[in-house]
Amino acid sequence: MRELCHWKTKFQASQIILKQYISCLLKTLFLVQIISTFTYANGISQSSSDQIYLEQNLRFHIIEECPLGHLVGTIDTGNNNYRLSAKPEVAELFSFNASTGQLRTAARVDRENLLLFLVDDQVVLNVLLVSDPSQTNNPTIINILISVEDINDNIPTFPTSIQNISIVESTAIGTRFVLNGAQDLDQQGNGTIVEYTLRNNEKNFGLVQERNGSNTTTLFLEIVELIDREEKELYILELEARDGGNPSKKGYCKMQITILDVNDNLPVFDQPIYNVNVSIGAKEIENKSLLTVKAKDADSSENAIVSYKLDGENASLKTNFRIDKTTGEIVLEKYGNLSDVCSNLTDLRSSSANNFTEKLCILKVEAVDHGFPSLSSKAFINVYLSEEMTESQLMLKFVIYPKGSSFASVDETSLNGTVVAVITLINSFGDNATLEITEGNQGGVFRLESGHNFAILRLNQSSAEIGSQQDSFQLEISAIINHVKRVSKKLEVFIRHFNDSAPILQEDIQTVKVAEDLPLGSLVARIGLQPSSYQHSFELMASPLGYESSVFKMDGNFVKLVQPLQLEQSPYKVMVKVSNSQYSFLYTVAQLNVYVVDVNNHSPQFLTSNLTRTQNISTLNQQSILLYSVNLLESHPVVQQVLKLEALDKDLGDNAIVTYSLVKSMDAEMFRVNAQTGQIFLNHPLDYELDKHYFCFEVAAEDSGIPRKSSISAVEVFLEDVNDNPPIFLDSIYYQNLRLSEQQSTKLVKFQAEDADLVDSHQGALTYQLLDAPTNLFQVDAKTGWLSLHSSLPSNYKAGM
Repeated sequence: MRELCHWKTKFQASQIILKQYISCLLKTLFLVQIISTFTYANGISQSSSDQIYLEQNLRFHIIEECPLGHLVGTIDTGNNNYRLSAKPEVAELFSFNASTGQLRTAARVDRENLLLFLVDDQVVLNVLLVSDPSQTNNPTIINILISVEDINDNIPTFPTSIQNISIVESTAIGTRFVLNGAQDLDQQGNGTIVEYTLRNNEKNFGLVQERNGSNTTTLFLEIVELIDREEKELYILELEARDGGNPSKKGYCKMQITILDVNDNLPVFDQPIYNVNVSIGAKEIENKSLLTVKAKDADSSENAIVSYKLDGENASLKTNFRIDKTTGEIVLEKYGNLSDVCSNLTDLRSSSANNFTEKLCILKVEAVDHGFPSLSSKAFINVYLSEEMTESQLMLKFVIYPKGSSFASVDETSLNGTVVAVITLINSFGDNATLEITEGNQGGVFRLESGHNFAILRLNQSSAEIGSQQDSFQLEISAIINHVKRVSKKLEVFIRHFNDSAPILQEDIQTVKVAEDLPLGSLVARIGLQPSSYQHSFELMASPLGYESSVFKMDGNFVKLVQPLQLEQSPYKVMVKVSNSQYSFLYTVAQLNVYVVDVNNHSPQFLTSNLTRTQNISTLNQQSILLYSVNLLESHPVVQQVLKLEALDKDLGDNAIVTYSLVKSMDAEMFRVNAQTGQIFLNHPLDYELDKHYFCFEVAAEDSGIPRKSSISAVEVFLEDVNDNPPIFLDSIYYQNLRLSEQQSTKLVKFQAEDADLVDSHQGALTYQLLDAPTNLFQVDAKTGWLSLHSSLPSNYKAGM
């Protein structure tokens, strides 16, 4: 045995020597290659060169990730000029200063990126410094080996960030599932995973690590307790790997474990026995639903799908009832012969006093899942055949304080046995009815103490025992006759807290101002309350005027607009009822005064008068406007108004102040308007004989709102002539020779005169008359102006008279 160990030791030593020899040989070959490359690069052939290169070997040590510019070592270069030579991926990592001989790092040194230069599990970088052979008789090559020491700068890394595993819920304890291990790029202890930990672990799983011969670890997830998918179908665990560095680093991956279902659960009905009542003689219930049974299977997928079927020895009974295999709905298909075909139909009760009869028919229903093999369960249905009951014959009533309340409430300090409500039953079918709490009494908080057709609902525990977990209960009180719920009624019960008080408003009366064109749906005001632990309800109350409730609505504690505001109805008085919660009898009333602020949404409108008419004016884009017409004498004084226009604005304040102006035009230059009164005056006197006879211009009425609004009307003026010009003869002197022999009525001369007032007028012609002439000798035609002899001249008439 000792001899064997001796030979084993010698063999191991030989291996070490062989490795060192091979490493030295490789370095020598590399050096020769570099020298050869350098020699050829300088144009010197090895065969022709007589120079001998001296070799110097140096070894330095650095730590990876050292800072840029880190001093690797200082080389004695003498008087030689050295150049750095290495493989490109090595040369870029270092810089050499030929003057100082300092070799420094020039880039980031990451050992994990230099695994190509791995020798005996150590990264060794080879750099040559070669002197210039032209400057020395003995050129030198300095062979530098730089060892890069590893630091723990890498975390353990898993192949994937999430490992998905599927396990069947019936898998046996001890079953193992292989997990992917982690790897660390660092060296030796820094790169060795020394520990795996399962975090967020459940009691069902364990982590098993097995060391292999190659010094690697195989990971297993082991089942240590039975798994039930119905309890939990998805597990999320975290696998942690820690390396051996100092300090150590950790890596993580998620494990998503999905539990697969097996068909290990029966369908379970929501109740083992169902009761339903069918009124005798009610044929209208044929082909209508009686009830729906429901079974649930805790498995998943196909294993959880349930089908229903009627079971029983009496095949005839199945012709009367039908069940939907998917929904569990049971339908009475045939009523007429139900009493004949049901062999298990039993006469339970007969009351000759009330002419009340009731019979029972029992059905059996089976629920089957779709698993393989399938599992099933059964339930029973009691179908009671009885006379139809009206509300007046069977009815529940609640007596609650305060009277008229729609709910019941008890103080949170109430003791066990406190009366909550009194229930009375109007029962015309005898004394076999019982009152029960059929829904909502989880935990048995309430109990019923029953008497003949009445019951008292009491607390079954103190309010303190109920605690703050539940503030309200929805109870269903039912009258049960022969195990069948014949009539039921809901009762809501609340727990009142000792500090129950009316809400406290931040402001009892609020006043807000809103624009009359506020969009519908806009916020008008917020009803603010003092801080409280209660939920609050807000409700609009009827006001004396009554229309506020239709104009506003509550959205939580916000008052919002739902109908357009009317300025003439301002202010609105909105009353809001604020309650703690629906079970509190206390409330506060908030008053909101809403003042409507006028906005400039109306244009001034001209008033009509006997001078106005409506006409379309093309210059105003065919708008229909008022046209004022006036007849004006040319002698109209400048200081006297021509007419007065008046426009009214339905807005208020500045929005209703109207000013007037003339729209620029040629005709408008003849007139002016008083901006405040709307009075129109002449700018200067008019002359019918010189000016035009028709004027038309526009007047604008503009309010003072923001933005300003305006409207237009038109004015037409018809100029009338006055008799302000005398007639003028065309000639001031007329000459005419008269013979003594002229006879009576002889036309002698025609007087002609013109009057400027008569141009284009309709007043008629001028009239002529003689003012001074010999008596009875001459006459003038008043219309034509002809002067003629009135009578023959006397024989003794002397010329020149």
